[in-house]
Amino acid sequence: MGGDQPINRPIKPFLQGQMGRGCITAARIPVYTGTVLSPRLKSLHLGFQHPRSWAHRASQHPLPLARVVSPNLTSLGFSGDVEYLEDVLSQIKTPMLIQSDFWFFNHLVFDTPLLGHFIRRTETFMTIYRARVHFFSWAVKVKLSGRGETANNGREALQLKISCKPLDWQLSAVAQVLNPFLSSFSALEILKIAISPEDWQGEIEVTQWREFLHPFTSVKEMSLKFKDLVRVIAPALQELAEETTEVLPALQNLVLWTYPWQPSGPVKEAIEQFVATRQLYGHPVTIHY
Repeated sequence: MGGDQPINRPIKPFLQGQMGRGCITAARIPVYTGTVLSPRLKSLHLGFQHPRSWAHRASQHPLPLARVVSPNLTSLGFSGDVEYLEDVLSQIKTPMLIQSDFWFFNHLVFDTPLLGHFIRRTETFMTIYRARVHFFSWAVKVKLSGRGETANNGREALQLKISCKPLDWQLSAVAQVLNPFLSSFSALEILKIAISPEDWQGEIEVTQWREFLHPFTSVKEMSLKFKDLVRVIAPALQELAEETTEVLPALQNLVLWTYPWQPSGPVKEAIEQFVATRQLYGHPVTIHY
């Protein structure tokens, strides 16, 4: 935003606002969005430091229906309240988008219909092949990438981060954000889940694992990293094994990245029962170590 820029130089604005402190408010988002989305824009990041207040949400006016087209935008980043992202996505079209990175503040309820619609109408996202979900003590990260994108190269097609804790809240938050669109990813075949060993505490309800795993309908291979994750999810897999049409219906391979540790006792029994039940219901799964 500054002065004039040469016509052949891509514009990469970074906008940062403070909720309720006079910089970028909900009412100003349409103005800022329309201002920065010039035809030459290549990259855009919108950042907010504080969540939207309840009073601010209640006073929000309906947004204009017309969208601004950004024909050359390839990278879109956002950090802040998910409702602000919904506002932004309702106003833009990005036909050339290839990479997005969204970081959300914590919410008890994530209502993101426009995020789902935005992702489903973006061609790049429809080729996503691999999902990585990593649970930390302070947040959960989801990285969605295509078949040709290697791990940890920073070029995932879509990254989602949610600042929340503990693990049961993280599972609920991820499920709410992914549910509106993940089942549309017919090319998604690989799911990798990790939990930092020092970050896991307590038991997780089976219903929460069901909610989390439910949208991964096309996944053929699921990897579990670290023994603590295997310990906490194994009983849930055992209980969910009969729900072959609802939970991981396409699953064929379960990979346990826990070397040199291998399941024993109740954990081993739960995994063996999961495999046996899936076999009985005509959905066989092979375990790999």
